[in-house]
Amino acid sequence: MITVVRTTPIMQGKTGEAMEWAEKAEKTLNTKCSWKGQVLFNISGHLDKIYWVGTHDSLAAYETWREKMDTNDDYNGILQDATARGLFVGSGITDHFYKGFSK
Repeated sequence: MITVVRTTPIMQGKTGEAMEWAEKAEKTLNTKCSWKGQVLFNISGHLDKIYWVGTHDSLAAYETWREKMDTNDDYNGILQDATARGLFVGSGITDHFYKGFSK
């Protein structure tokens, strides 16, 4: 099992709007894009990031899912909406991949 964490820094002054958008985006990803994940945010400290945490059976499964997302209209629609609204700092988005010790 692979866990993927995408960190998206929120543009200054857009925290509330980004949180509302992320809640809708999470529902779209889980219902229309075959994503097995959740959206998390800090409840203390710096509140300027949203974390997208998903699981995949393997790196190959993640790669296959990503390829499908590149042509998924629902997925691309939510990305275009976030870009048009200027919600996130695009240059600060990072992905981290984790594999646990247990099988």
